[in-house]
Amino acid sequence: ESEYGTAGLSHIAFQIEGGIDELRELHDKLVAYGAEITDITEHSVTKSVYFKDPDGNRLEIFCEKMAAEEAREVMRGGAGATATPMTL
Repeated sequence: ESEYGTAGLSHIAFQIEGGIDELRELHDKLVAYGAEITDITEHSVTKSVYFKDPDGNRLEIFCEKMAAEEAREVMRGGAGATATPMTL
């Protein structure tokens, strides 16, 4: 069993439009505000920062790494679940 359980909501994700620069900026703001960063991950089509809000809810902010059509092709090819830890 994962640390997030087997049923229910794992987390809520918010897509940002500013790419890796905005993701890095938001990550830095979260750190400055004392948020608990739980993971920074590069997925096959996105880059993500996972963190907990003050109530302990798990949240994600992410940006796409490629155009929508290219991302659909990657997902159709089965690489959508690939996740690699990364740093910002």
